[in-house]
Amino acid sequence: MSAPGNGTGRWRQARRNPKVVTGVAILIFFGLVVVAHPVLQSTIWAGEDRLYDALFERIGAIRVHRYDDLIDVSLAPLPGSIPMPVYALFLLGLVVGVIIGAFGMLE
Repeated sequence: MSAPGNGTGRWRQARRNPKVVTGVAILIFFGLVVVAHPVLQSTIWAGEDRLYDALFERIGAIRVHRYDDLIDVSLAPLPGSIPMPVYALFLLGLVVGVIIGAFGMLE
């Protein structure tokens, strides 16, 4: 090892640890995604809203563009559909949480 106060020995040891290397790789990947997303959004993905609008219309969802619209839309049922009661959404979230918890994904 190295003398106290010299951190090079600790860095060498950390670089040999697969968990540290994996964690750093994940951080670098997400850093690249953060940089790439706005670039892709303004170039390649520009004009793709029509695809989302068609999908939302097909499944009966209402797309909103402002937070205030989201609050208003959530209280209004879709025309020709039966609104899902709030307790059904609660039960759905509970079931999903239990399933994920059973597989040990939540800690």
